[in-house]
Amino acid sequence: MSTTLGSTLNPKASESSIINSAVFEGTLNATLTLIPSLLLTKHLMTKPGFVMRTNVSSRTAITIMPAFFVWCLSTELGVITKRRDDGNINALKGRYKMEPGQAKVGEQVNKVRG
Repeated sequence: MSTTLGSTLNPKASESSIINSAVFEGTLNATLTLIPSLLLTKHLMTKPGFVMRTNVSSRTAITIMPAFFVWCLSTELGVITKRRDDGNINALKGRYKMEPGQAKVGEQVNKVRG
């Protein structure tokens, strides 16, 4: 029996693939954010006022923090989205019963069945 996303009765079985996929997406988005951040800091380093008013720590923070924020946000949203998708796949296949608080998943199941 293969264990692909949504092919098991236990949603925890796909947890590792969900996390790995979300971390990859977060890393990709953070890299795409880091490039303009680095270019902006490099440009600002040519301005004497910026160099005089900032130190190495603050310049590092200005460069790194946007990418770090995007990585955290993208990874967290990726995990949430993929878990919701995994729940939708299992619910549509009738693999587990819906909980009372899962209105969105239940609505999608009703749209397919109804």
